[in-house]
Amino acid sequence: MNVLVPYTTIHPDTYAATAGARRVYVGSDDEAYWRMLRDTWWQRRSTIIVEHDVVPPPGGLVGMAACPCDWCAFAYHCGDIWTTALGCTKFGSALMARNPDVVSRVAPGQRGWNGLDGVVIGELHRRGEREHVHIPWAVHHHDDTTTRRITMTKLKYVGDGSRYLHEDYFAGIPPIPPTDWETDNETAIAVCLESGLYVEDTSGDTKAEKAQAKADVKDAATDAKNAVKEASDAESVAAAEADKAAIEREAAEAALGHYPTY
Repeated sequence: MNVLVPYTTIHPDTYAATAGARRVYVGSDDEAYWRMLRDTWWQRRSTIIVEHDVVPPPGGLVGMAACPCDWCAFAYHCGDIWTTALGCTKFGSALMARNPDVVSRVAPGQRGWNGLDGVVIGELHRRGEREHVHIPWAVHHHDDTTTRRITMTKLKYVGDGSRYLHEDYFAGIPPIPPTDWETDNETAIAVCLESGLYVEDTSGDTKAEKAQAKADVKDAATDAKNAVKEASDAESVAAAEADKAAIEREAAEAALGHYPTY
């Protein structure tokens, strides 16, 4: 079985768990990961992908390689959700043959590494493919020390009622409703937009976004006020220090019988 590890920096546990795998550097630009996946797809060779910070469970790669399913994956924790994404996934040659253009057709603006999983998986789901999720979970060593603000995408249903997306796009998540709705799930967004039954609704901010914007303005005003106060205080201190230095200089020169010079 062909095993690829796309990486920029490989976690030691991932390195140890993928002995014998081919490691492919994808840090040259944002589309390097896409090119690796595109070339792999062209070869029509069954391949397991293990991303550089994901560790499959013991025996996991052997289990996926032996599995008769065309598409397998281990789920792992990513941010605040459990997802399969592309972190530890097997794409079989039969799956590639049935969907030969699923990677090559990805539009230039969607080829970045940080959203490629949602685009590819969303398109495969739209075509009726489903991954076989293996257990137990894989381990994700992603170091994210920043707080992520969830951004909801509003989707407007523009279908004529003749067809719907009733299939589950992730195990354990309800079907996509045939109506206007909003979500932060990138796969769901990709599925909806690719189907042509939904368009992104940018007609106005949600209440939460408006509240956040108002809070941001208030915080900015407070910061500006504090900055002015700090500048004023600093100016007053500087003036006082200058007056003190002048007085001390005049006293020293008077003691020496000199007149002050400026």
